[in-house]
Amino acid sequence: MAFLRIIGEYFILLGRVFRAPDKQRMFWRQFAKELDKLGTQSVPIDLVISVFIGAIMTMQIKLDMANPLLPKYTVGA
Repeated sequence: MAFLRIIGEYFILLGRVFRAPDKQRMFWRQFAKELDKLGTQSVPIDLVISVFIGAIMTMQIKLDMANPLLPKYTVGA
């Protein structure tokens, strides 16, 4: 019975989540703040992650292109 109660509470929660908000004006104001937080304030972490991914890709490409048939300048040596 506890399992059915938990499932029921979960579906009630889903209904509350997908229901139209009570105060539209407050909803749109908060929506704009969330977009700002997700967009512009996440740029620094995106830059850090991009630098590390670029470094890893560079090392992998150098290792994959270590071939005696390719000239040395191909891999930056």
